[in-house]
Amino acid sequence: MNQLSQYESYNLEVASEEAKGQFLRHMLAGNGPMQAARLAGCGVFELYLARCADADFSDLWHLAELARRDEIIHSTLAKAMAASGTVVDDWLRDERGEFILDADFNPVRAQRLVGGNTAILSKLLEKVLASADKPAPGATVQINNSQSSADVLPPMPRLVNPAEDFDG
Repeated sequence: MNQLSQYESYNLEVASEEAKGQFLRHMLAGNGPMQAARLAGCGVFELYLARCADADFSDLWHLAELARRDEIIHSTLAKAMAASGTVVDDWLRDERGEFILDADFNPVRAQRLVGGNTAILSKLLEKVLASADKPAPGATVQINNSQSSADVLPPMPRLVNPAEDFDG
């Protein structure tokens, strides 16, 4: 039985296949669900209904979110490495010191951090990424409710109606 069957009398519209495809493309391009729905020309409610009604679409939506998260993690790691040391391209070697080869027997290159400060790197990554033993820190906001005399605006001028204010 479909989760939406109890609402059939309301004649709810589920997003079309074309709208779902456009939505997923915009999600993979880095947009959130609201922006991706807007760019796809579809209402976000229709897409959430489609997510409930179609398990395959729900799985693809989840995979798009995971892909975007992995892209953000990779970008953050690259920035953290660049901020804490020098990043160089280097040939990958196995534990015996021999080059690691790809499927076409070409040596594989990867980025490596040289002269990096591990304390700086770990602090930068800790700010963005959650770990298994500690969640990512939340943002703190400080609000100052006290007003100094410099913050108080001068009184607005009073409009004068000569006929009423000056009986004269």
